[in-house]
Amino acid sequence: TMCKSEKKEQSDGFDLRFFKRLWKILKILFPKLLSIPTSLFLLLLSLSFLEQYVAYQVGLISSRYYKVLGDRDLNGFLMTTLYSTLLVLAMATVLTTKTYVASVIYIVWRQILCQSVHLVYFSGINYYTLNIVKKTLDNP
Repeated sequence: TMCKSEKKEQSDGFDLRFFKRLWKILKILFPKLLSIPTSLFLLLLSLSFLEQYVAYQVGLISSRYYKVLGDRDLNGFLMTTLYSTLLVLAMATVLTTKTYVASVIYIVWRQILCQSVHLVYFSGINYYTLNIVKKTLDNP
């Protein structure tokens, strides 16, 4: 006989049932190709890629300063400082925009999931109807 821990180990994991349920949820979260949740997700994905690119460019700033300071180039130093400032501002903008879009997509997905659960719940006779109460009762 199997004990409970052995049964639990067999039921955990990625099986066909998991992928079917995941597909069902994804169809709810992304109803159409051109929908608000899909476009928000693609915007969030592109902002994440942009964040990685800007972070890479910020990492290269120090090598630019080494070159400019080694050459004793004042104009190059000022241009590198301007470029660095713009990169830091771009990074701050990308991070705040990404945070905002993530919070908006959280709200949209939560609304969609709640509506779909309510739709399933109220589709059959899964809730109590007040047919047996007298019609004169205003607040049953």
